Amino acid sequence: MEQEQIAHFKALYRGLSEWDLEDLDSRKNGLTEEAQVALAEIIAERQVNIAGMRKEVIDESKALVRQAEEKEEKQRVKDRKFMKFLSIAAIPLVLVLFLIRPERTYQTLISGTVEFLGFAAIAWGIHAWRRKK
Repeated sequence: MEQEQIAHFKALYRGLSEWDLEDLDSRKNGLTEEAQVALAEIIAERQVNIAGMRKEVIDESKALVRQAEEKEEKQRVKDRKFMKFLSIAAIPLVLVLFLIRPERTYQTLISGTVEFLGFAAIAWGIHAWRRKK
């Protein structure tokens, strides 16, 4: 091993942040032997807790995943409530159609169903569009 190269790498690594050192440590298999030695010495010199930093990253990732799952679940609950609302809103609409045109009950049922589905599709489209914002 060449001491000059180790000194050169140590000089480079001294200017790195702790997170840069952690990143470099995670990729140390791709480094030369001199670079690995210099990295180990700098980490020891600065007393960088690589394991603690990695645990912190893992904990943050888990928290972000948990937050995303909770947000998704809240959105699913909101969507179910919205669909229930649409379903319940259709009942008075169909009843009014029957009362207005009782002689054409079958046609009224079909047209009322089509109107409700159209209304539901438009409302669902607006709801999905607003969710994306």
